[in-house]
Amino acid sequence: MNDAEPCAPHFFVKGMIPIIREIREELLSREACEIYSQCMYRPNPEKYSAFADEILSRPSVCAFGFFDEDRLTGILILDKCEILGIAVSADLHRRGVGRALIQHAAEKLHLARMTAETDDDAVGFYQSCGFDCTRFERTFPDGTAIRYRCIRNFF
Repeated sequence: MNDAEPCAPHFFVKGMIPIIREIREELLSREACEIYSQCMYRPNPEKYSAFADEILSRPSVCAFGFFDEDRLTGILILDKCEILGIAVSADLHRRGVGRALIQHAAEKLHLARMTAETDDDAVGFYQSCGFDCTRFERTFPDGTAIRYRCIRNFF
């Protein structure tokens, strides 16, 4: 994989010259923690650090970062074709960063399909990116929650 690669022309991000690249080892950074914690349940630095350590122990996991110049502004973490999480700096929501990360990962990894599990807060995002989402209930230790299984076929 190239160290850094400009986004293809079909990525439209207003006012930015974006770069997307692999950031696996940078997942332990404070910057990554601040961004990715947005998509975690009850985040804190210790919980994020444990998550990052666990992710880095799995060779099947890929992580991509979206950079505006040198600033990390978005993160996508995948295990094979399953999105484990996607997060974008709050000041860049609705600017195409998440969509660009998904498209880049699908192309770079030659994925025919991508899946994700999400909640009410993010299901609209996945649907806007072309995912078909099915609602279901999942039981957690602190109660039952509505979740969505999202699938997108690229070919």
